[in-house]
Amino acid sequence: MKKRGSSLILILLAVVVFIVVTILIVSFLLWKSSDKIENEEPAKEGSTSSEEMSKEEIQPESICQNECVKEGLKACYNDTEYKVCGNYDSDNCSEWSSISYCENGTSCMIGNCIATNPVNSDVDYWAVLVFAPITEDYTESNEADLLKEMLISKNWKEDHIRVLKREEATHDNFLAALEWLADNSDSNDVILLSIDAHGSPTSILLANEYLMEYSEIAQELDKVNYKGLGIMLSACDSAEAIPILKKENRVIILPSASFPTTFNQALLGFGDIEGNNDNWVSLEEVYNIYSNIHLIESIIQDDYNGELNIVSPSTDLRYLDQYSIKGDHIDGMMVGPRMQNENSYLAQSFKPNYPILTGVRIDLSRENNPGPLTVSIRKDLSGSDLTSIILNQEEFYYEGNFPFSKFYEFDFPDIEVIPGETYYIVIGAPDAVYKPFTNNYYSVLYNAAYQEDYYSEGKLFTFYNPSSKEDGGVWYPVENDSRFSSFVTEPGFDLFFATFGKPK
Repeated sequence: MKKRGSSLILILLAVVVFIVVTILIVSFLLWKSSDKIENEEPAKEGSTSSEEMSKEEIQPESICQNECVKEGLKACYNDTEYKVCGNYDSDNCSEWSSISYCENGTSCMIGNCIATNPVNSDVDYWAVLVFAPITEDYTESNEADLLKEMLISKNWKEDHIRVLKREEATHDNFLAALEWLADNSDSNDVILLSIDAHGSPTSILLANEYLMEYSEIAQELDKVNYKGLGIMLSACDSAEAIPILKKENRVIILPSASFPTTFNQALLGFGDIEGNNDNWVSLEEVYNIYSNIHLIESIIQDDYNGELNIVSPSTDLRYLDQYSIKGDHIDGMMVGPRMQNENSYLAQSFKPNYPILTGVRIDLSRENNPGPLTVSIRKDLSGSDLTSIILNQEEFYYEGNFPFSKFYEFDFPDIEVIPGETYYIVIGAPDAVYKPFTNNYYSVLYNAAYQEDYYSEGKLFTFYNPSSKEDGGVWYPVENDSRFSSFVTEPGFDLFFATFGKPK
């Protein structure tokens, strides 16, 4: 009995000791905590503890990346859907919105929902294209066919277009073409008369050195029925023709240079982009491209009520991102050798708005047999290609010794890019060979921004190496390259180019 009582007493004493020790430990910890708080300086307003800072440093907003760089920028996702750049979550980066839909009867064009052009079966489009210069330089050229090709690509009917070029541009054939218009068009139709010829204050020079008076052309046009008649007249002293040819519902444009290159650029869709954005290119917008965009001295006589629409750009420029078409036209810069054993390349820098880059367009011409043309995209000017495409020389227009430039599309495999950062379009003709008295190269059209830097997001570079670009040659901004100092005197030079992209 005594043994059981002693054990119970020992257990009770142990419990009491445990409770007392626990109370002492808790009291000590509470005292220390209270003392630390009393001795701690109050946190300054707006300050952050190191522990809090470490938490912030690993928050997503500090490591996110912008998906786009211009808030409010719209981008087509397909023909009826678009996205808008903005900040739609809790981080500090911009991203694309969820999909928005264009209203019925509209389609997405360069981020805007534009009314779909209704098909009016009562309106036909007719054209007579006259290319009359018969000189040594022009003998093999085919300017009128290029314009015809552009019109057909914009849904003009091929059998509604008459082309008179070189020896075909006789007086009798011109009269027959105007009679053809009179026999087929009606008061609902639109007509384009394009004439490129030598001229005088009273007439144009046709084949067989026939001088056709403007008064005779006006007399024949009076027999033609139309809703609107557009006349593109490129000839010396053609301003004297305006009083003779002008009439109600006619628009007359006298471009002084760069014909048909500028005309084709306008019809491709840039006329509308730099105009009223209604998905039509009008002759008034063509004039705007000549006079205000390319700074070419031109004249317009507009007696049409409203705008005389010529073509609908359709979807050609739907996913347009960056582009440079402004400034004075300059003869194309050579891609290929300028001297024996020389190899030259060009590059244009740009900053994309969209995270997916799909292709580019470049305005160029081919001279003789330069071999394939390579176009690639790089992040580092001297680095490796991110994507590229090679086209054979046969895919570029060339006929004889007077080539014309046109916008060629390079649809390479899509790549992801970082919006707002600099990339380069690199252009080369690695197999082009210099031969004395024979030019074998590509010529890329570029602008001279004497008044301002029209494309401030990039510039034009040229590469020179007397052997090959892989052997450590040098890239120069064009304005710093002594080889071009005779005709490059101001900064701000860019290719005429366009890039295309879309959001993810």
